[in-house]
Amino acid sequence: MTHAADDKTSDGAEVSPPTSGATQASAAPILTWTRLVFWSLLIAFVLLQYRLWVGEGSFAEVWRLQTEIEKQEQENYVLGERNRRLTAEVKDLQEGSAAVEERARKQLGMIKSDEMLFIVRDSNSQGKK
Repeated sequence: MTHAADDKTSDGAEVSPPTSGATQASAAPILTWTRLVFWSLLIAFVLLQYRLWVGEGSFAEVWRLQTEIEKQEQENYVLGERNRRLTAEVKDLQEGSAAVEERARKQLGMIKSDEMLFIVRDSNSQGKK
């Protein structure tokens, strides 16, 4: 509660509270400026979070690329083993006739001119067929 005596000077003139127009005018732009900074920072934060989780170079993309790398490394290992086997086979074929002879016997059923081929059939296997 204010008393009437507090609002008046000794000569009877009324005194207003000590607020000036400059103080009230400067308070409004400060509030507007802080809101502008707040919203700008919030928008920047949201955009950075979007890029971190969804955009290019995001966690999801990195995880997907790591999975692809693992699959490719496994495939490369399998193909590398196949290449090593084929290289060894080519080397065997180039170096001696034993590998060529072995292939001719197994795959083509060939025999040497001075050899005889005997085919033995099992009687149990004929009865099952």
